[in-house]
Amino acid sequence: MKTGTNKKEYGLPFNADMVRAMIEGRKTMTRRIPTFMNCMVDGKRVNKEFWTQLDIKNGTLIKDLYKDEISLLVINIKTKQFHSVRPIWKEGDCFWVKEKFVYYPMAGDCGLAGPIFEADNATMDNILKIYEKKWCPPMFMPRCASRITAEMTSVKFEFLQDISELDSLNEGTPLKYFNKIHGTLVASNGTTTGEFINGTAVNAFSKLWDSIYGKTEFAWKENYPLIAVSFKIQEVQHKITE
Repeated sequence: MKTGTNKKEYGLPFNADMVRAMIEGRKTMTRRIPTFMNCMVDGKRVNKEFWTQLDIKNGTLIKDLYKDEISLLVINIKTKQFHSVRPIWKEGDCFWVKEKFVYYPMAGDCGLAGPIFEADNATMDNILKIYEKKWCPPMFMPRCASRITAEMTSVKFEFLQDISELDSLNEGTPLKYFNKIHGTLVASNGTTTGEFINGTAVNAFSKLWDSIYGKTEFAWKENYPLIAVSFKIQEVQHKITE
């Protein structure tokens, strides 16, 4: 969908933790696994069959001599030919957030119409059971139901383990993935006893990543090449209307 000159708009799915982090301003980056649906090969879209012939995992990052762009150089394990892989997304493109939702009302006397979101209403599971409804997965959210729009400010390939401390924080990594220690913090203005964060943000992000992909070929230890996207939120609106 066109949003302006040479700019396009895409739908990207996010889980409830990440949606909350975006709304709270803690998430300004996302990393996506490259697929035939979000990448071009030698400047063209390819089908799934051709994509599966490419050795993406062992690709090499190369910089364009004439443009400030980085591509992933990969080999086709069937033909032994090399190919250049780049994301279809570009700086300036936009995306709208696809998240778990359900249409409201479930009863006809509430005077409201529109979707409600799991990220805001995680405790509604019991109510959903009463009305025999379930949260609709993000992949099925239509554009008209989305409440968050963002602009991509940077799109690049980067190996998973090359993520920096700052980028790990910008991924919106929840505090539950950070190591915590109980002790006393001594400061010039006194002492404080309680729980404190211990360890790096990268370590916390690795736990977050493996909570999703730890049992797949994309696990942290595999150091897979990813599409790293930085973004800024353009709009957050609640779709429930009177």
